[in-house]
Amino acid sequence: MLIADLLTYAGTLQTANILQASNNTNIYELMNNISLLCGTLALVLLVLLLVPAFGWFTLACWAVYFAIIGTKSYQTLRTLCADAVPFVRDKMKELMRSLNGSEEPQNEGD
Repeated sequence: MLIADLLTYAGTLQTANILQASNNTNIYELMNNISLLCGTLALVLLVLLLVPAFGWFTLACWAVYFAIIGTKSYQTLRTLCADAVPFVRDKMKELMRSLNGSEEPQNEGD
């Protein structure tokens, strides 16, 4: 779990850096928050391995921090999801049209 968390941290950190350069502030803030959560989770997991009693306490603190960040990011997530649904729907329609268009000549030739 620690390795997966570190890989997620590295990926989101790099994505946040790319988004910061592109001036896309909403997604940048979201990716930055995810990166910070993953980085702190890696530290908490290491503490949990080394000092279990203190690790459980830090994990509980991390869960509270996660809930706070989640509630602050809710509006951004809602907006991103609401924008993504029509985009995905249009792409699926295009894909279906292209699949139906490519199947028709094969059926006519048989």
